[in-house]
Amino acid sequence: MALSLNALTNGLGAGILGLSPFWVSLFAALGSFVAVWWGIKLGVRVAAVRIGKWSLGQFSVFLSGAILILIGLKNLF
Repeated sequence: MALSLNALTNGLGAGILGLSPFWVSLFAALGSFVAVWWGIKLGVRVAAVRIGKWSLGQFSVFLSGAILILIGLKNLF
């Protein structure tokens, strides 16, 4: 839902500026591809980090939830 609303507002802004829908779509797709690709590469490296006998990847669900809670608390206060 959030991504759809983001795309809608980006399209509205591009339309107001008179930008070509083709170029806006192309650069949005390329930007998304690069961000996901870098995120996967970084995630694979971070998941392999060892802390004693445990790997960081074993705590990925907990860490992602904790990060989201911290972001929410930061925005709240």
